Formats: sequence, C-alpha cells, structure tokens
Amino acid sequence: MINSTWIIILGLLVGLDTFAQSQSIKVDSSINKYFVDKTEYTQITITYSNTTSDYYILWLDSQVDSLMTNDEKVRNYYYVRKGDFTLADLIHEHLINEIPTRIYLTFYKILEPTNQFTFIFLSTDKNMEIEKVLSELRNQIVLIKSSDTNRLPTISHLEKLNYKGEFISIPVETLKFHKNK
Repeated sequence: MINSTWIIILGLLVGLDTFAQSQSIKVDSSINKYFVDKTEYTQITITYSNTTSDYYILWLDSQVDSLMTNDEKVRNYYYVRKGDFTLADLIHEHLINEIPTRIYLTFYKILEPTNQFTFIFLSTDKNMEIEKVLSELRNQIVLIKSSDTNRLPTISHLEKLNYKGEFISIPVETLKFHKNK
C-alpha cells in the first residue's frame, strides 16, 4: 500500500512539473473562415502568451531547420548577411528609425513577461492545405528565451527595432514555404 501511494504521489509531482513547464509560454491557435462580399477568407490565428518573468524573442525565419540549436537560429537570423547588412548591424546603427519592418529580414517581437503576441495569417486560396500551412508555420516561427543564448543582442538593443504592435497580419501567399513539403 505504501509503495503504491508513493508511486501515485511521484506521478502527480511529475505531472504537475510537466504542466508548470508547459505553462511558461502558452500557445493558442484557431482557424476561422468568413466572407467579405463574395470572397472567402481563411484566417489562421496563433497567439503566444508569456506567463513567466522571462523575456522571449519571436520571429519568422524561412531558413530555420528543426535540428538547429538556439544559438544557430540566432546566428542565422541576426548575424548572417542579407544583402548588404546583417540584422545585428541594423540594430546597432543610428539611423534605425528609417528601417521598415520586413518579414524574414527585420521582423522580431520581444515577448515581455505577462504579455502576448498574435500572428494572423490570411488567405483567399480555396485550395490551401491548412495542415501543410500550419506545419510550415510551426517550423518558421522561432521562439527563444532571451537568457537561453548568449548570441542575442541585449534586450535594450533589441528594443530599437522591436515590432511595436500586439499582433501582425500576414497574407499566407507572401510566406516562403519549402517546396518539398
């Protein structure tokens, strides 16, 4: 009887610990369809809620690989040249107020403690394969705890180009999807 009680208690503690860890970032998603006049829209909404006291950084990266470490993801997005610049170069420039937010190039969002951010993806493509789009989005949305890597610029530097909105709407047709999926 005592052994089975300990097994139950241990099971409950492991379950509670797993639940607590999964509550650090809460991810909610929904898919809705609606019409504007005769045009049907599919809306995919993904909301990230930070329920911790830690800072997280979110961005979209079409070059990310699921096998990459956090440091490799940061290096790829912030320190690899995209044309004449790296994102890290722009963050440290003095003319940063003139730089527009561009998906895959300069977009990132600091997810502050107790805040949330929402991606809204819209499409009018009636043949869109929603599961494939969701799978691609899961791969492209990068979420990194700022303290989990020493490669990120500091939060004070990141604030300079941080996307200021609480949500962003992106047409699905403008996203870069891998062709082999």
